[in-house]
Amino acid sequence: VTEILTEITTVPVTQTAQSPSTTLTGSDKECDCTVLTLTKTFVNTGVTSYETILSTSTNSVSASETIPPSLSPASDAATFTNADTTYQNEVIARHNLYRRRHYASDLTWNFELANYAKEYLENNNLCFKLTNSTGIYGENLAGGYSTTTGAIDAWYNEVSFFNFETHEPSSDSAHFSQLVWRATTEVGCYTYDCGDVGFRQVVACEYKPRGNINGMYVQNVL
Repeated sequence: VTEILTEITTVPVTQTAQSPSTTLTGSDKECDCTVLTLTKTFVNTGVTSYETILSTSTNSVSASETIPPSLSPASDAATFTNADTTYQNEVIARHNLYRRRHYASDLTWNFELANYAKEYLENNNLCFKLTNSTGIYGENLAGGYSTTTGAIDAWYNEVSFFNFETHEPSSDSAHFSQLVWRATTEVGCYTYDCGDVGFRQVVACEYKPRGNINGMYVQNVL
């Protein structure tokens, strides 16, 4: 898993600093802080993380570090308790706002995906470090944003790093390309409350069918 740090230049942390390549996460509250300098910026707070680009031949991802075991797909809609229809509608509306700019069809809400995101966030501590799951879905993660739609905005803002002339895949724009991937038709998200520590809030969105597949960018990212 290649983790992308895109949104902050200095991160206050509540634990020993790590190198940027290991995606140190931190809190935005006042504290005795160690400063970590990252590579590029466009939002005041928050970080995002994403898996490596998929291969059309293997449909698999490689991991650069140990990650939690993958979860089994969930199917019981009743287990999703994070949000009412207002949350779902906000997530869908923000996704579709951006997808329409790139001639992609509207997404629909999928409880299976939302339950998967819920189970992953509730069973793995991502409040201080974002690590992607090893599931069968496309996945975008974000931490440190005060709203779920703010996280979605940050993913879309990676559009500035996507090369529409070559359509070459890039880890710098992987959240954006998954968000607008034309072959993706369903999404489910969950927002986890970390309390007053770490990111304070972590967002996971799962996508089906998954995007970011090598050799398929020309027809899927317009």
